[in-house]
Amino acid sequence: MLIMYTAYVLLMNYRIKMSNVWMAKADTLTPEDIESIMQYGKWSERIEISSIILFVVMGILSIITNKLWAFFKYNLILIISILMFSFVFYFITTLTIFDLLLPLMNLSSYFSILLVYVLLAKILKFGRNKKFAF
Repeated sequence: MLIMYTAYVLLMNYRIKMSNVWMAKADTLTPEDIESIMQYGKWSERIEISSIILFVVMGILSIITNKLWAFFKYNLILIISILMFSFVFYFITTLTIFDLLLPLMNLSSYFSILLVYVLLAKILKFGRNKKFAF
């Protein structure tokens, strides 16, 4: 995941640098320029989607194997690592903090949904076991 995040940051940084080149051309963008703009957008979108798919697949596998707490622990480490990388990349690249944290925002929403699911499952399981204890 960190490799995918680094690839995302490098691609976004290159897109920003190329946008300055394209804007310097004034009003004369060639079809090749437009094609490359669209291609870089598709690549960054594919990297984001790939990281989300990887996260969801790992979440499903952790649910199946009952290793959810290990999954949460490692993803918490991942989130903290991405925050630290974002802080470093903010000073190295020309990207804004929003651009750097966008993949983290997407993963955090899925992480929160999965956490709520696990907590509800634990509460319901605990409540069901308590009823049978009588």
